[in-house]
Amino acid sequence: MPGVPMAPMPARRAQEYPVPSFVFWTYMAFYLLAFFNLTGIYISAYKIESLPIQPVTFAVAFLLIMPLVRKKPGHIYFTIANLYCIVFAIGGFLGPDRLAGFSDKVLWQLILKQWINIVGVPMLMLRAVNPEKVPMVVKATVIAAVIGSLFSLIQVRMYSTFARIIAEAGRGSGFWINPNSCVQILSFCLFFSLAVPFKSKSVNLIVRGIIVLGMLSTLSRTGVLLMIIGFSVYGIAAKRVRVVLQVAVVLVVVMVAASVFVGYLSQGQQTKGTAKRLARFSGLLRGQVQSEGPDNDRSALWKYGWDAIMREPFFGRGHRFMDAVVPIGTGIGPHNYYLYVWGNSGILALLAWLAFLAVLVHMCYKCTDPQIRPPLLAISTMMFMIAMVDHSFLNGQSFGPIFATTVTMAYYARPQKGAARVPANMPPVRPLPPRRPGGPAPSVR
Repeated sequence: MPGVPMAPMPARRAQEYPVPSFVFWTYMAFYLLAFFNLTGIYISAYKIESLPIQPVTFAVAFLLIMPLVRKKPGHIYFTIANLYCIVFAIGGFLGPDRLAGFSDKVLWQLILKQWINIVGVPMLMLRAVNPEKVPMVVKATVIAAVIGSLFSLIQVRMYSTFARIIAEAGRGSGFWINPNSCVQILSFCLFFSLAVPFKSKSVNLIVRGIIVLGMLSTLSRTGVLLMIIGFSVYGIAAKRVRVVLQVAVVLVVVMVAASVFVGYLSQGQQTKGTAKRLARFSGLLRGQVQSEGPDNDRSALWKYGWDAIMREPFFGRGHRFMDAVVPIGTGIGPHNYYLYVWGNSGILALLAWLAFLAVLVHMCYKCTDPQIRPPLLAISTMMFMIAMVDHSFLNGQSFGPIFATTVTMAYYARPQKGAARVPANMPPVRPLPPRRPGGPAPSVR
Protein backbone atom coordinates (compact mmCIF):
# COMPACT_ATOMS: atom_id res chain seq x y z
CA MET A 1 0.00 0.00 0.00
CA PRO A 2 1.21 3.53 -0.65
CA GLY A 3 3.09 5.00 2.26
CA VAL A 4 3.14 8.63 1.18
CA PRO A 5 2.42 10.88 4.18
CA MET A 6 -0.81 12.83 3.95
CA ALA A 7 -0.43 16.40 2.78
CA PRO A 8 -1.09 19.09 5.41
CA MET A 9 -4.78 19.88 5.59
CA PRO A 10 -5.66 23.40 4.50
CA ALA A 11 -6.96 25.89 7.03
CA ARG A 12 -10.66 26.68 6.79
CA ARG A 13 -12.57 29.81 7.51
CA ALA A 14 -14.30 27.93 10.33
CA GLN A 15 -10.91 27.29 11.95
CA GLU A 16 -9.58 30.86 11.91
CA TYR A 17 -9.57 31.04 15.73
CA PRO A 18 -6.83 29.16 17.60
CA VAL A 19 -7.87 26.21 19.74
CA PRO A 20 -6.38 26.19 23.26
CA SER A 21 -4.33 23.10 24.13
CA PHE A 22 -6.61 22.46 27.10
CA VAL A 23 -9.58 22.12 24.73
CA PHE A 24 -7.74 19.71 22.44
CA TRP A 25 -6.55 17.41 25.23
CA THR A 26 -9.97 17.50 26.91
CA TYR A 27 -11.48 16.30 23.68
CA MET A 28 -8.81 13.60 23.25
CA ALA A 29 -9.53 12.28 26.76
CA PHE A 30 -13.24 12.01 25.92
CA TYR A 31 -12.42 10.58 22.46
CA LEU A 32 -10.21 7.77 23.81
CA LEU A 33 -12.60 7.04 26.67
CA ALA A 34 -15.32 6.42 24.10
CA PHE A 35 -13.11 4.52 21.65
CA PHE A 36 -11.78 2.10 24.27
CA ASN A 37 -15.38 1.58 25.49
CA LEU A 38 -14.28 1.78 29.12
CA THR A 39 -17.73 2.62 30.46
CA GLY A 40 -19.28 -0.20 28.42
CA ILE A 41 -16.74 -2.66 29.86
CA TYR A 42 -17.61 -1.51 33.38
CA ILE A 43 -21.33 -2.01 32.81
CA SER A 44 -20.81 -5.42 31.22
CA ALA A 45 -18.27 -6.68 33.76
CA TYR A 46 -20.47 -5.90 36.76
CA LYS A 47 -23.74 -6.89 35.05
CA ILE A 48 -25.49 -3.70 36.09
CA GLU A 49 -28.38 -1.99 34.40
CA SER A 50 -27.57 0.36 31.57
CA LEU A 51 -26.39 3.74 32.84
CA PRO A 52 -26.47 7.03 30.90
CA ILE A 53 -22.67 7.25 31.04
CA GLN A 54 -22.11 8.13 27.39
CA PRO A 55 -24.58 11.06 27.39
CA VAL A 56 -23.12 12.30 30.70
CA THR A 57 -19.48 12.14 29.54
CA PHE A 58 -20.44 13.83 26.27
CA ALA A 59 -22.26 16.59 28.17
CA VAL A 60 -19.16 17.20 30.32
CA ALA A 61 -16.92 17.39 27.25
CA PHE A 62 -19.46 19.65 25.53
CA LEU A 63 -19.59 22.08 28.45
CA LEU A 64 -15.79 22.20 28.67
CA ILE A 65 -15.18 22.71 24.97
CA MET A 66 -18.02 24.79 23.56
CA PRO A 67 -17.60 27.96 25.65
CA LEU A 68 -13.89 28.12 24.81
CA VAL A 69 -14.18 27.79 21.04
CA ARG A 70 -15.95 30.28 18.81
CA LYS A 71 -15.76 28.27 15.60
CA LYS A 72 -19.00 27.03 14.14
CA PRO A 73 -18.39 24.46 11.37
CA GLY A 74 -21.25 24.17 8.98
CA HIS A 75 -21.97 21.42 6.47
CA ILE A 76 -25.05 19.75 5.01
CA TYR A 77 -23.88 16.56 6.72
CA PHE A 78 -24.94 17.94 10.11
CA THR A 79 -28.28 19.16 8.74
CA ILE A 80 -29.21 15.76 7.30
CA ALA A 81 -27.89 13.88 10.36
CA ASN A 82 -30.01 16.05 12.70
CA LEU A 83 -33.02 15.59 10.43
CA TYR A 84 -32.63 11.82 10.53
CA CYS A 85 -32.40 11.75 14.33
CA ILE A 86 -35.55 13.86 14.67
CA VAL A 87 -37.61 11.84 12.17
CA PHE A 88 -36.46 8.55 13.72
CA ALA A 89 -37.44 9.67 17.22
CA ILE A 90 -40.81 11.20 16.32
CA GLY A 91 -41.82 8.41 13.94
CA GLY A 92 -41.19 5.77 16.60
CA PHE A 93 -43.13 7.66 19.28
CA LEU A 94 -46.16 7.93 16.97
CA GLY A 95 -46.26 4.20 16.22
CA PRO A 96 -49.41 2.41 17.42
CA ASP A 97 -47.56 -0.77 18.49
CA ARG A 98 -44.61 0.84 20.28
CA LEU A 99 -43.22 -1.10 23.21
CA ALA A 100 -41.48 1.94 24.71
CA GLY A 101 -42.98 5.36 25.43
CA PHE A 102 -41.84 8.83 26.42
CA SER A 103 -40.98 7.69 29.93
CA ASP A 104 -38.64 4.91 28.82
CA LYS A 105 -35.16 6.01 29.95
CA VAL A 106 -33.33 3.28 27.99
CA LEU A 107 -35.05 4.36 24.77
CA TRP A 108 -34.01 7.98 25.32
CA GLN A 109 -30.46 6.77 25.84
CA LEU A 110 -30.62 4.95 22.49
CA ILE A 111 -31.87 8.08 20.71
CA LEU A 112 -29.24 10.25 22.39
CA LYS A 113 -26.47 7.76 21.59
CA GLN A 114 -27.35 7.89 17.90
CA TRP A 115 -27.26 11.69 17.90
CA ILE A 116 -24.02 11.77 19.91
CA ASN A 117 -22.29 9.32 17.55
CA ILE A 118 -23.21 10.87 14.19
CA VAL A 119 -23.60 14.55 15.16
CA GLY A 120 -22.25 15.41 18.61
CA VAL A 121 -18.80 13.80 18.58
CA PRO A 122 -18.00 14.91 14.98
CA MET A 123 -19.09 18.47 15.78
CA LEU A 124 -16.94 18.56 18.91
CA MET A 125 -13.96 17.25 16.94
CA LEU A 126 -14.29 19.97 14.30
CA ARG A 127 -14.34 22.57 17.06
CA ALA A 128 -11.59 21.12 19.25
CA VAL A 129 -9.08 19.83 16.69
CA ASN A 130 -7.19 22.09 14.32
CA PRO A 131 -6.37 20.74 10.82
CA GLU A 132 -2.69 20.21 11.59
CA LYS A 133 -3.57 17.95 14.53
CA VAL A 134 -5.95 15.69 12.64
CA PRO A 135 -3.17 13.25 11.57
CA MET A 136 -2.22 12.92 15.26
CA VAL A 137 -5.79 11.94 16.14
CA VAL A 138 -5.97 9.42 13.28
CA LYS A 139 -2.68 7.78 14.27
CA ALA A 140 -3.77 7.64 17.91
CA THR A 141 -6.93 5.85 16.76
CA VAL A 142 -4.93 3.34 14.72
CA ILE A 143 -2.59 2.63 17.65
CA ALA A 144 -5.65 2.13 19.90
CA ALA A 145 -7.03 -0.31 17.31
CA VAL A 146 -3.75 -2.27 17.42
CA ILE A 147 -4.05 -2.54 21.21
CA GLY A 148 -7.65 -3.70 20.82
CA SER A 149 -6.59 -6.27 18.22
CA LEU A 150 -3.91 -7.73 20.50
CA PHE A 151 -6.44 -7.93 23.33
CA SER A 152 -8.87 -9.71 21.01
CA LEU A 153 -6.21 -12.28 20.09
CA ILE A 154 -5.54 -12.96 23.77
CA GLN A 155 -9.26 -13.39 24.44
CA VAL A 156 -9.53 -16.18 21.87
CA ARG A 157 -7.01 -18.35 23.74
CA MET A 158 -8.09 -17.30 27.24
CA TYR A 159 -11.78 -16.55 26.87
CA SER A 160 -12.68 -17.94 30.31
CA THR A 161 -10.48 -15.27 31.91
CA PHE A 162 -12.34 -12.49 30.11
CA ALA A 163 -15.79 -14.10 30.01
CA ARG A 164 -17.33 -11.20 31.93
CA ILE A 165 -16.67 -8.78 29.06
CA ILE A 166 -17.20 -11.04 26.04
CA ALA A 167 -20.69 -11.40 24.61
CA GLU A 168 -19.90 -14.76 22.96
CA ALA A 169 -17.32 -17.14 24.43
CA GLY A 170 -14.52 -18.35 22.20
CA ARG A 171 -14.50 -15.30 19.94
CA GLY A 172 -12.39 -12.19 20.19
CA SER A 173 -14.12 -8.90 20.88
CA GLY A 174 -11.34 -6.56 22.03
CA PHE A 175 -12.64 -3.71 24.15
CA TRP A 176 -15.95 -3.69 22.33
CA ILE A 177 -17.69 -6.66 24.07
CA ASN A 178 -19.47 -7.76 20.90
CA PRO A 179 -17.41 -9.53 18.19
CA ASN A 180 -19.44 -7.89 15.41
CA SER A 181 -18.75 -4.41 16.78
CA CYS A 182 -15.08 -5.33 17.14
CA VAL A 183 -14.65 -6.40 13.52
CA GLN A 184 -16.50 -3.33 12.26
CA ILE A 185 -14.37 -0.88 14.25
CA LEU A 186 -11.13 -2.62 13.30
CA SER A 187 -12.08 -2.60 9.61
CA PHE A 188 -12.59 1.17 9.73
CA CYS A 189 -9.28 1.67 11.54
CA LEU A 190 -7.52 -0.45 8.93
CA PHE A 191 -8.47 2.14 6.32
CA PHE A 192 -7.58 4.99 8.67
CA SER A 193 -4.06 3.55 8.59
CA LEU A 194 -4.11 3.85 4.80
CA ALA A 195 -5.35 7.44 4.93
CA VAL A 196 -2.69 8.59 7.39
CA PRO A 197 0.21 6.11 7.25
CA PHE A 198 3.25 6.11 9.48
CA LYS A 199 6.58 7.17 7.96
CA SER A 200 8.07 3.68 8.20
CA LYS A 201 6.80 1.06 5.75
CA SER A 202 7.71 -1.68 8.21
CA VAL A 203 5.58 -0.06 10.92
CA ASN A 204 2.67 0.25 8.48
CA LEU A 205 2.97 -3.44 7.59
CA ILE A 206 3.06 -4.54 11.23
CA VAL A 207 0.17 -2.29 12.26
CA ARG A 208 -2.10 -3.42 9.43
CA GLY A 209 -1.17 -7.07 9.92
CA ILE A 210 -2.10 -6.97 13.62
CA ILE A 211 -5.42 -5.26 12.86
CA VAL A 212 -6.27 -7.90 10.24
CA LEU A 213 -5.44 -10.70 12.71
CA GLY A 214 -7.65 -8.96 15.28
CA MET A 215 -10.48 -8.95 12.75
CA LEU A 216 -10.01 -12.66 12.04
CA SER A 217 -10.03 -13.48 15.76
CA THR A 218 -13.68 -12.45 15.90
CA LEU A 219 -14.57 -15.36 13.58
CA SER A 220 -16.88 -12.95 11.77
CA ARG A 221 -17.72 -13.89 8.20
CA THR A 222 -18.99 -10.35 7.77
CA GLY A 223 -15.46 -9.15 8.54
CA VAL A 224 -14.05 -11.09 5.59
CA LEU A 225 -16.69 -9.59 3.29
CA LEU A 226 -15.95 -6.12 4.68
CA MET A 227 -12.29 -6.46 3.75
CA ILE A 228 -13.12 -7.67 0.25
CA ILE A 229 -15.60 -4.85 -0.41
CA GLY A 230 -13.48 -2.19 1.29
CA PHE A 231 -10.27 -3.05 -0.53
CA SER A 232 -12.12 -3.34 -3.85
CA VAL A 233 -13.57 0.17 -3.46
CA TYR A 234 -10.17 1.43 -2.30
CA GLY A 235 -8.42 0.02 -5.38
CA ILE A 236 -11.02 1.42 -7.79
CA ALA A 237 -11.04 4.86 -6.15
CA ALA A 238 -7.23 5.07 -6.30
CA LYS A 239 -7.48 4.92 -10.13
CA ARG A 240 -4.04 3.39 -10.41
CA VAL A 241 -3.40 -0.03 -11.90
CA ARG A 242 -0.52 -0.63 -9.49
CA VAL A 243 -2.76 -0.01 -6.49
CA VAL A 244 -5.49 -2.29 -7.89
CA LEU A 245 -2.93 -5.07 -8.33
CA GLN A 246 -1.63 -4.49 -4.81
CA VAL A 247 -5.19 -4.74 -3.49
CA ALA A 248 -5.70 -8.03 -5.31
CA VAL A 249 -2.47 -9.41 -3.81
CA VAL A 250 -3.48 -8.22 -0.34
CA LEU A 251 -6.86 -9.97 -0.59
CA VAL A 252 -5.20 -13.24 -1.63
CA VAL A 253 -2.66 -12.98 1.20
CA VAL A 254 -5.43 -12.22 3.71
CA MET A 255 -7.42 -15.26 2.65
CA VAL A 256 -4.37 -17.52 2.88
CA ALA A 257 -3.40 -16.06 6.26
CA ALA A 258 -6.96 -16.53 7.49
CA SER A 259 -6.88 -20.19 6.51
CA VAL A 260 -3.67 -20.66 8.48
CA PHE A 261 -5.02 -18.60 11.36
CA VAL A 262 -7.97 -20.97 11.76
CA GLY A 263 -5.47 -23.52 13.03
CA TYR A 264 -4.40 -21.11 15.77
CA LEU A 265 -8.00 -20.59 16.78
CA SER A 266 -8.80 -24.31 16.82
CA GLN A 267 -6.08 -24.93 19.42
CA GLY A 268 -7.60 -22.57 21.97
CA GLN A 269 -10.28 -23.26 24.54
CA GLN A 270 -13.47 -24.10 22.69
CA THR A 271 -17.11 -24.46 23.39
CA LYS A 272 -19.62 -26.29 21.24
CA GLY A 273 -20.82 -23.02 19.76
CA THR A 274 -17.26 -21.93 19.00
CA ALA A 275 -16.55 -25.16 17.14
CA LYS A 276 -19.60 -24.63 14.93
CA ARG A 277 -18.65 -21.02 14.30
CA LEU A 278 -15.09 -22.08 13.45
CA ALA A 279 -16.37 -24.67 10.97
CA ARG A 280 -18.60 -22.11 9.23
CA PHE A 281 -15.77 -19.54 9.17
CA SER A 282 -13.26 -21.96 7.64
CA GLY A 283 -15.93 -23.03 5.14
CA LEU A 284 -16.34 -19.43 4.02
CA LEU A 285 -12.59 -19.22 3.38
CA ARG A 286 -12.96 -22.23 1.08
CA GLY A 287 -15.86 -20.55 -0.73
CA GLN A 288 -18.61 -22.49 1.06
CA VAL A 289 -21.46 -20.42 2.51
CA GLN A 290 -23.14 -22.42 5.28
CA SER A 291 -26.44 -21.54 6.88
CA GLU A 292 -26.67 -21.14 10.64
CA GLY A 293 -29.98 -22.96 10.72
CA PRO A 294 -33.56 -22.18 9.66
CA ASP A 295 -34.22 -19.87 12.62
CA ASN A 296 -30.86 -18.11 12.95
CA ASP A 297 -29.86 -17.27 9.39
CA ARG A 298 -29.88 -13.57 8.55
CA SER A 299 -32.16 -14.15 5.58
CA ALA A 300 -34.73 -15.67 7.96
CA LEU A 301 -34.39 -12.71 10.34
CA TRP A 302 -34.85 -10.31 7.42
CA LYS A 303 -37.99 -12.18 6.35
CA TYR A 304 -39.54 -11.76 9.80
CA GLY A 305 -38.78 -8.03 9.66
CA TRP A 306 -39.99 -7.61 6.08
CA ASP A 307 -43.28 -9.40 6.73
CA ALA A 308 -43.95 -7.20 9.75
CA ILE A 309 -43.25 -4.03 7.77
CA MET A 310 -45.47 -5.03 4.84
CA ARG A 311 -48.51 -4.99 7.11
CA GLU A 312 -48.04 -1.21 7.39
CA PRO A 313 -45.28 -0.09 4.98
CA PHE A 314 -45.69 3.69 5.31
CA PHE A 315 -46.00 4.45 9.01
CA GLY A 316 -43.74 3.06 11.70
CA ARG A 317 -45.14 0.61 14.22
CA GLY A 318 -43.28 2.21 17.12
CA HIS A 319 -40.03 2.08 19.06
CA ARG A 320 -38.84 -1.41 20.04
CA PHE A 321 -41.42 -3.03 17.76
CA MET A 322 -38.77 -4.54 15.50
CA ASP A 323 -36.98 -6.03 18.50
CA ALA A 324 -40.03 -8.22 19.08
CA VAL A 325 -40.77 -9.42 15.55
CA VAL A 326 -38.16 -12.20 15.60
CA PRO A 327 -39.51 -15.22 17.52
CA ILE A 328 -36.08 -16.33 18.77
CA GLY A 329 -33.71 -14.98 21.37
CA THR A 330 -34.09 -11.61 23.04
CA GLY A 331 -33.35 -8.30 21.36
CA ILE A 332 -32.02 -9.93 18.18
CA GLY A 333 -34.20 -7.81 15.92
CA PRO A 334 -33.99 -8.12 12.12
CA HIS A 335 -30.16 -7.75 12.00
CA ASN A 336 -30.71 -5.09 9.35
CA TYR A 337 -30.65 -1.37 10.19
CA TYR A 338 -32.75 -0.41 7.15
CA LEU A 339 -35.55 -2.74 8.28
CA TYR A 340 -35.06 -1.62 11.88
CA VAL A 341 -35.57 2.07 11.03
CA TRP A 342 -38.37 1.42 8.55
CA GLY A 343 -40.34 -0.85 10.84
CA ASN A 344 -39.99 1.30 13.96
CA SER A 345 -40.24 4.83 12.58
CA GLY A 346 -41.72 4.59 9.08
CA ILE A 347 -40.65 5.15 5.51
CA LEU A 348 -39.80 8.83 6.07
CA ALA A 349 -37.19 7.81 8.64
CA LEU A 350 -35.79 5.26 6.19
CA LEU A 351 -35.49 7.93 3.48
CA ALA A 352 -33.79 10.25 5.96
CA TRP A 353 -31.32 7.49 6.88
CA LEU A 354 -30.55 6.82 3.20
CA ALA A 355 -30.06 10.56 2.65
CA PHE A 356 -27.62 10.65 5.59
CA LEU A 357 -25.54 7.81 4.11
CA ALA A 358 -25.64 9.43 0.65
CA VAL A 359 -24.39 12.76 2.05
CA LEU A 360 -21.57 10.96 3.89
CA VAL A 361 -20.48 9.14 0.72
CA HIS A 362 -20.69 12.36 -1.31
CA MET A 363 -18.65 14.18 1.33
CA CYS A 364 -15.92 11.54 1.04
CA TYR A 365 -16.17 11.54 -2.76
CA LYS A 366 -15.53 15.28 -2.90
CA CYS A 367 -12.23 14.98 -1.01
CA THR A 368 -9.38 16.67 -2.83
CA ASP A 369 -6.56 14.82 -1.05
CA PRO A 370 -5.65 11.73 -3.15
CA GLN A 371 -4.18 10.02 -0.08
CA ILE A 372 -7.34 10.05 2.05
CA ARG A 373 -10.08 9.98 -0.61
CA PRO A 374 -9.89 6.21 -1.44
CA PRO A 375 -9.88 5.06 2.22
CA LEU A 376 -12.79 7.34 3.13
CA LEU A 377 -14.81 6.10 0.16
CA ALA A 378 -14.10 2.54 1.29
CA ILE A 379 -15.24 3.38 4.84
CA SER A 380 -18.46 5.09 3.75
CA THR A 381 -19.26 2.18 1.41
CA MET A 382 -18.69 -0.33 4.21
CA MET A 383 -21.19 1.60 6.35
CA PHE A 384 -23.85 0.87 3.73
CA MET A 385 -23.03 -2.83 4.02
CA ILE A 386 -22.84 -2.93 7.81
CA ALA A 387 -26.31 -1.41 8.00
CA MET A 388 -27.55 -4.45 6.08
CA VAL A 389 -26.25 -7.00 8.57
CA ASP A 390 -26.50 -5.18 11.92
CA HIS A 391 -29.35 -3.19 13.46
CA SER A 392 -27.47 -1.67 16.39
CA PHE A 393 -24.11 -0.44 15.13
CA LEU A 394 -25.03 3.21 15.77
CA ASN A 395 -25.65 2.53 19.46
CA GLY A 396 -22.10 1.65 20.53
CA GLN A 397 -20.19 4.60 21.93
CA SER A 398 -17.00 3.60 20.08
CA PHE A 399 -18.62 4.46 16.75
CA GLY A 400 -18.72 8.17 17.70
CA PRO A 401 -14.93 8.50 17.22
CA ILE A 402 -15.20 6.56 13.93
CA PHE A 403 -17.78 8.97 12.51
CA ALA A 404 -15.90 11.97 13.95
CA THR A 405 -12.59 11.00 12.34
CA THR A 406 -14.20 10.19 8.99
CA VAL A 407 -16.21 13.43 8.87
CA THR A 408 -13.28 15.59 10.04
CA MET A 409 -10.85 14.25 7.44
CA ALA A 410 -13.46 14.68 4.70
CA TYR A 411 -14.40 18.17 5.95
CA TYR A 412 -10.85 19.53 5.84
CA ALA A 413 -10.11 17.94 2.47
CA ARG A 414 -13.20 19.25 0.68
CA PRO A 415 -12.79 21.78 -2.14
CA GLN A 416 -12.73 25.46 -1.18
CA LYS A 417 -15.81 27.46 -2.10
CA GLY A 418 -14.99 30.22 -4.53
CA ALA A 419 -11.47 28.93 -5.13
CA ALA A 420 -10.10 29.50 -8.62
CA ARG A 421 -10.23 26.41 -10.80
CA VAL A 422 -7.35 25.49 -13.07
CA PRO A 423 -8.42 23.87 -16.38
CA ALA A 424 -7.22 20.30 -16.72
CA ASN A 425 -5.65 20.97 -20.16
CA MET A 426 -3.81 24.14 -19.11
CA PRO A 427 -0.06 23.84 -19.83
CA PRO A 428 2.26 24.09 -16.83
CA VAL A 429 3.85 27.47 -16.10
CA ARG A 430 7.57 27.49 -16.75
CA PRO A 431 9.68 29.18 -14.05
CA LEU A 432 11.80 32.16 -15.05
CA PRO A 433 15.51 31.43 -15.41
CA PRO A 434 17.80 33.27 -12.98
CA ARG A 435 18.92 36.70 -14.12
CA ARG A 436 22.63 37.18 -14.77
CA PRO A 437 24.27 40.12 -12.98
CA GLY A 438 24.30 43.14 -15.28
CA GLY A 439 22.52 41.23 -18.02
CA PRO A 440 19.09 41.77 -19.61
CA ALA A 441 15.92 40.56 -17.95
CA PRO A 442 15.14 36.94 -18.82
CA SER A 443 12.22 36.17 -21.11
CA VAL A 444 9.97 33.16 -21.37
CA ARG A 445 9.26 31.89 -24.86
